[in-house]
Amino acid sequence: LMARAPLNSLTLTYVTPEALQRIANCFEAQNITQLTLEDCGEENGNKLARIIARSPNFANLTSLTLKKCGVGDKGAEAIAESEHL
Repeated sequence: LMARAPLNSLTLTYVTPEALQRIANCFEAQNITQLTLEDCGEENGNKLARIIARSPNFANLTSLTLKKCGVGDKGAEAIAESEHL
């Protein structure tokens, strides 16, 4: 889908770590500059943050919003220390 219609902004609600990992693995995710995750569950926050931090395909992000996703200290640390962001 992203190959046919390149995205630069993506908002996901109730996304699971598995679904976000599939997006992070797509080469086309490099086009995304604005990523918003909302209501992803308190238990998923740190996993989601680590997926974003570890993916070179999210290196072009200029805006990252995580609303009600339960990102704790470990997730925030992963994002802050990411070599890709």
